[in-house]
Amino acid sequence: MQISGGFTILGGDQPGGMVMYMPPAPLITSSVEYLLVGAGGGGGNNGGGGGGAGAYRTSTGFAVAPGVALTVTVGAGGTSAVSSAPGNVGGDTIFSSLTANGGGGGGGENVRAASYSGNGSGGGGQGNSGGTGAAGGTYGNAGANGYGGSPYRAGGGGGAGTAGTAG
Repeated sequence: MQISGGFTILGGDQPGGMVMYMPPAPLITSSVEYLLVGAGGGGGNNGGGGGGAGAYRTSTGFAVAPGVALTVTVGAGGTSAVSSAPGNVGGDTIFSSLTANGGGGGGGENVRAASYSGNGSGGGGQGNSGGTGAAGGTYGNAGANGYGGSPYRAGGGGGAGTAGTAG
């Protein structure tokens, strides 16, 4: 299958799977523009916070060579929580040596959003006890705090362009 720029897909193309891109020969350019988005984190359960967005990375000038395959892994979305647990972290998207981490999971019913160490956005805090949202990374934003008063309101996960909205 051909994609933009004449590259050819050499493997599968499902989320969580790996794809190989082969620049065509003769290669007209020695660099490409890229856009990577990590998968979003899963939301918490039963008054839980929203999952954070995956990291968003884009730039130009990434060096490529004709006939040299580039490995691409597409991150799978984080699953939502069961019971009162927090949501799960989204999968990483990888293009050669570059990584866009998946977003953090949202806090669960009475469980705060897990601390997040990726380069995407943090998950939002749960509403039941006013949980704290997780901090975002280099290419993401912080999840918002939940509100524990009546009525309970969970915080939103951080987005690619802005922090999450408070509950």
